[in-house]
Amino acid sequence: MTTTSATARRLPALTPDQAQGRARELLADIVERHGSAGEMVSTMANSPAVIEGYLSLSRAMKRVKIPRALSEKLSLAVQEWIGCGTCREAHAAAGRAAGLSESDIALARQGTSTDPREAALIALALKVFAEPGGLGDADVAEVRAHGWSDRVIAEVVGVVSLNLLTAPSTSSPASSRPPRRRPPRACLTIGVGSGRVVRCVRSACGRGALVAELLGRFGRAASVRAGRAGPDGNGQTRPRPARGPAVPSPSA
Repeated sequence: MTTTSATARRLPALTPDQAQGRARELLADIVERHGSAGEMVSTMANSPAVIEGYLSLSRAMKRVKIPRALSEKLSLAVQEWIGCGTCREAHAAAGRAAGLSESDIALARQGTSTDPREAALIALALKVFAEPGGLGDADVAEVRAHGWSDRVIAEVVGVVSLNLLTAPSTSSPASSRPPRRRPPRACLTIGVGSGRVVRCVRSACGRGALVAELLGRFGRAASVRAGRAGPDGNGQTRPRPARGPAVPSPSA
């Protein structure tokens, strides 16, 4: 991922006059209709096949059954791990336009949602991104158990693929940090009522404030339990936490 992104960011963003073949036609059409193609698409124009493939997939993915707001949550979760700042901001803005709150956006960037059904789909998207070869029957069965159809499951792959196409072609100072190796295992689980709300809250990598935020938001209904051991924010393995009773909310 690092090599691909670094290479793509060093490619020039082309004008229609500089592009070749089909890329010239597609780029000129976009500029004529919108006034500008943007840096991402202009960079893709270095390859007629890439720009045409991206535009075709982008148009097709507008017909998915995944709700728009949830689609943006999937993209936010994936882009958080890819590390493209420009992409994250674009999806955050699109998410707000689709009705997401700042808390929704923050949770999506953590790879989860307060809705267990959405959390299951976001977790699937992250696994498709990080460990596509590791997907098994149990992963699909878990998402189906939350009521998602096979069509939606297939469309998650499309959403992830589209995000993988856009990120390497987008340049941003905020995207210069090294991408994370893989989504981490759960280290804490926040429960609201009988449902799991957050699968991954990384106090070890500076996200412990999210725990306090959710405890304050849900009060007595929330509890925090220790989860599986996993790599911390620096890729080091943390010791498995001792099992114990739920930690009550400060307001309890």
